[in-house]
Amino acid sequence: MTQPPEPQAPALIPIRYRQPISRDLSHPIGAEQLSAELLGVPQFEALSVSFSGVPNLFADTRPARSGEFEREPQPVLSAWFTHRRPAASGGANQQGGEFGERWGLTVYPVPSGLKATVRAALGETGLAIVREWLAEPRSETWREALRHEIEVLYDFEARAMSWRERA
Repeated sequence: MTQPPEPQAPALIPIRYRQPISRDLSHPIGAEQLSAELLGVPQFEALSVSFSGVPNLFADTRPARSGEFEREPQPVLSAWFTHRRPAASGGANQQGGEFGERWGLTVYPVPSGLKATVRAALGETGLAIVREWLAEPRSETWREALRHEIEVLYDFEARAMSWRERA
């Protein structure tokens, strides 16, 4: 009697790096939830995820003593595309490095006390924004750019998500 095949483990986006963070910060989402939510996007197999150690817009990574946080919406997740080419000159700075197209995700830490709130907001709207951006058909001209990025932002004061695209 033959054994039934073992069920396959769910596809998991590989972690590129995880920077250490201070005790008062947490990453609002992990590789497992990202993988489950983004499974099926055209770039899924090419994606990697990085967990940043520092929120990129916080003036200070620690919450203020008053419990107030930055007034500007802060990035909590970004999806990006890069297309690096070797320079025509072939200079010494080209030794090593990664060339070609790369797709990735970056998760930024948030104050630990707001991790569950930000995770819920990502589940409600933020991940759909990223999924839609990744699924959008891209022209060759678009792919020739050095970098494209969409950042999902969380407004800690208004408790709302927004996004911005950068090229």
